[in-house]
Amino acid sequence: MTPPVSISRRAAAALFLRRQHLDRPRARRLTAATLESFVGDTCGLQIDSVNVLDRAHHLTLWSRFGAYDRDALERLTYRKRVLYEYLTHVACFVASRDLPLWRATMAMVSEGPYPLARWGRAKGNQKLIAEVEAAVRERAPVGNAGFERPKGEKAGGWWTWKPAMHALDYLWKTGRIGVQSRKSFQKLYAPMDRLLPKHAEPAEASLMSAPEVWRERVRRSLAAMGAAWDDDLRMYWTWPRRPASWMRDALGSLVREGEVTEVRIEGESRRAYALTADLPELQGAGRSRRPSRGTTLLCPFDSFLWHRERTLRLFGFFYRIEIYVPAHKRHARLLHAAGAARRTPDRARRPEASPRRRRARGAPRALRAVVRRGRSAADQTLGRARPRRSARRARGLAALARALHRRAHRETRAHVADRAARGAEARGTHARRRSLVKQFVRTLTFFVAAIVVLVGIAGIAGWATPRRHHTRVGVSLKASPDSVWAVLADMQGSPAWRRDVTGVKRLPDRDGHPVWEQQSKDGAWALVLTTIEPPAKLVATVADTTQGFGGTWTYTVAPEGPGTRVTLAEDGFVDPPMFRFLAHYVFGLDTPQRAYLRDLGKRFGEKVEPKRAD
Repeated sequence: MTPPVSISRRAAAALFLRRQHLDRPRARRLTAATLESFVGDTCGLQIDSVNVLDRAHHLTLWSRFGAYDRDALERLTYRKRVLYEYLTHVACFVASRDLPLWRATMAMVSEGPYPLARWGRAKGNQKLIAEVEAAVRERAPVGNAGFERPKGEKAGGWWTWKPAMHALDYLWKTGRIGVQSRKSFQKLYAPMDRLLPKHAEPAEASLMSAPEVWRERVRRSLAAMGAAWDDDLRMYWTWPRRPASWMRDALGSLVREGEVTEVRIEGESRRAYALTADLPELQGAGRSRRPSRGTTLLCPFDSFLWHRERTLRLFGFFYRIEIYVPAHKRHARLLHAAGAARRTPDRARRPEASPRRRRARGAPRALRAVVRRGRSAADQTLGRARPRRSARRARGLAALARALHRRAHRETRAHVADRAARGAEARGTHARRRSLVKQFVRTLTFFVAAIVVLVGIAGIAGWATPRRHHTRVGVSLKASPDSVWAVLADMQGSPAWRRDVTGVKRLPDRDGHPVWEQQSKDGAWALVLTTIEPPAKLVATVADTTQGFGGTWTYTVAPEGPGTRVTLAEDGFVDPPMFRFLAHYVFGLDTPQRAYLRDLGKRFGEKVEPKRAD
């Protein structure tokens, strides 16, 4: 086996910045070509409803292109269709140049073993989908607000969707409709064939297969990250979700074919992966003097932060979205994001620092850097200050810098303590899970052993039980002997009154005797009518004894006062010891005969209870 290629953490971080278009933040101009290149290279531009500073996609584009014309973005997105809305990590703008991949994904999720496909195939949903699609085609552009909620149903929050919204979501994800535009951030839909150019749509025969879709997904993710671990591939591009084995199979096939190469990143024991074509650029990235030239702010929904554990491993930068954090514990996390992008070369020049130390001090490091710059500026101002007002202002700035430095120190300690507490809690949870798993395994082993012992005992008891048996059961009916005989001899009509018989079929005679096959939910068996003596006696013999059982049923019809006495005797055998045990001691040898006679009584409108006729 070829050993993995070793690369430095600095090289992996530098190429990641380059592939995320952060090597020269806010230095490019927003055009159709640069917009499509950025969104295609990063696999998507995330859309989110959080609107604190601005919408997520506007902040992400500003971090790459600086100030830009929003009307131009609207034209490029919703008129020229350089981008359109679909899903990768979550809901995103994706590049129209990649339409063949998305068309294949849409076909895959509409037909494969996905929850979305199962919802669409449900009988109760097909009519709803057809009605909503027809309404979109007739009234486009139309959104969720254009459909009424069923009478009596109340809205219950974001995720209590009306039925039409479920249908719209299904049609969008399967590619039958698309987002034509947005009004107050609400999606307005139109048929997909009206939104995208005809020449951009692949023929049905040219659609990629599902395995090739997953292989292409791995290629695109690796290209967007440069070098990535398994969990990076799983968490970067998250839709549609499928078992991890699908991703492993696609990755394994690409490794075997040489398109992907295993690499080992400095300071990490786990193997990572990179496109073989990217290895020269990856190794060259570690030699660049300044992997990132510039500073910018990163939106919490930036593709750079889609997998935050990756950011922690490569940059020592811990980040979490603070809308879920109590207000008194929040501080400028966006400043940390800017520091992570700027501080990447500095961290790469410190190979002596262990990954654990980098993670421990990662959260407030950017804040400390800003504080140090503030204190330096204050010292310089104090050194050259002449007027008293300037000196007071400089002393105030220095005091502020010291206060920020103390705060950064407190936050560092709190962050380390918080990570230690969460680590202890995780270890405790892991120990409890292992204990539960062990207990479950012990219980399961006990039950399996008990079942094996019981089966063994039953088998031994079956060997000790006689192979042949004889039973005789009788019942009295009010009907005449002739009418009873007519029912017994009519094998063709038995399914009409026997609960265990679903059908009968006449087979070729055997030695001059008629043969009938009776069918039930448990199988079929053939009976040879060896003796027919109307209206007194009928003998049926099992034709096929290869299944381990056989014998004869003897039906006797005799007058009894104004009614009839019907007796059913079985002279049979059972070969398998287990079946013999069950027949003798669990089900009862005469159970089939009793069921037959009860059904016969019901045929004549009587409720009877058969009794042994020894």
